[in-house]
Amino acid sequence: MDNIGVTENSQSQTPQSAGELDKLVAQTQQNIKVGVWGYVVLSLVFPPFTTIWAFYKAGKKQVLPLVLPAITIAFSIVIILSAFSSRATVGVPEQLTKLGVSANTGVSESGLILVDNLTIFLGIIGLVGGFYWRQKVKKENLLNSFAVWFMIAIIMLQMAAVSYLFYFVYQSAYSTVVPIIQSNYQGIN
Repeated sequence: MDNIGVTENSQSQTPQSAGELDKLVAQTQQNIKVGVWGYVVLSLVFPPFTTIWAFYKAGKKQVLPLVLPAITIAFSIVIILSAFSSRATVGVPEQLTKLGVSANTGVSESGLILVDNLTIFLGIIGLVGGFYWRQKVKKENLLNSFAVWFMIAIIMLQMAAVSYLFYFVYQSAYSTVVPIIQSNYQGIN
């Protein structure tokens, strides 16, 4: 775990004073920060496939302890945003009924709210855990196995919860919009 993110040029230079050592550490941390964002973006492109690929690449370059908390934080933010955006779909059938459009979605509002709340809860746990272990990695440059497995489990549960949430939203939208389109299309003929 030593020399994480240090390039060959900086390894060959030995600092002669405390000021040079601080400068070398700052350069190393800057290299690490730039490298972490690439893994975070890669993990979010097409999850879970690119997420697994990002974990593999980070593990191969021995920067997984730095990358894993950042990916957990990024996923948690995306999960929380998607959960809040799905809350807008809860009232759609009721609003359509007020407009005189039959909107039988077949989706229980309480089920959607339950999955939505679970998704937000997992997002908050991921944010807290991600920030906590990110600070720990900055101090110690390593993660214990519990932290690694915890963050991987949180990311997997978040993916499962958001997939289920998207299923609810899709089912609600499909069963609401398709009959409206069909009735309007039949009215034209």
